[in-house]
Formats: sequence, structure tokens, C-alpha cells
Amino acid sequence: MNREDQAGARAVARYLVQWLCGLIAVGALLLLAAVVLITDPSMLVYSFKQGMLWPLIGIAVLSLAVWLTLLVAGAATRDHDR
Repeated sequence: MNREDQAGARAVARYLVQWLCGLIAVGALLLLAAVVLITDPSMLVYSFKQGMLWPLIGIAVLSLAVWLTLLVAGAATRDHDR
């Protein structure tokens, strides 16, 4: 593969990972919102204190961070190519 083909392959991979992380983030945030809306407030506080919601919060935060990083990196790459 020459450099242009490698750059194109990287751009496609970055785009796919960005969309995947975006979908995971939206799904995690929707699930977290559903838990907040459905659960009784006292049970929500209990679940939070017991650490039952931390994995979901961690997945949402991590996937959002990766999505934003790839979004900024893609914008920088597009600006550099012009």
C-alpha cells in the first residue's frame, strides 16, 4: 500500500470507530436516562452509593471521550489536508 491508500484506510477506520463510540455513548446515556426516570429516587441514591451505576457511567464517559477525540482528530486531519 502506498501512503495515500494507508491514509484512506486510516480515515475509514477512524470514521467507523467514531460512529461506533458515538452509538455506544448514546445508548449508554439513554439507558442511564431510563434508569433515572423509572427508578424511585431513594432506590436511585442507594444504587449510586452501592456502585451499581458506575459501570454504566464509565462506559458513557469513556465512549464520549473517544468520540470527541476522534471528532477533533478528524477535523484537524481534514484541515491539514486542505
